[in-house]
Amino acid sequence: DDVIAFWLSQSLPAYTRMTIVDPKRLQAALAAIKKSGWSMDEGESAPSIQAVAAPVFDKEGQLAAALSVPFLAGTTQKQIEKIKSAAIRCARNISGAIRK
Repeated sequence: DDVIAFWLSQSLPAYTRMTIVDPKRLQAALAAIKKSGWSMDEGESAPSIQAVAAPVFDKEGQLAAALSVPFLAGTTQKQIEKIKSAAIRCARNISGAIRK
């Protein structure tokens, strides 16, 4: 993908110590996200904020947007799992609504 290749060729800023700035690590993380169908921000942008995100697809099945649900670091794993499930479900519902 040309867009990903462009960003991987740039110097990536580290917003926190958790920010992935190594192109190979980022490429591996993106592949894992694509395979799993969701992503998790574990403080890459701000140390006290985490988030789960899920893709929203258009009528052609192309990525149109992402639904992100942020929460504070320290949230229990049980609660994170609930948030993740809800985010994925909502993103799928939005994708379905777009396809109608």
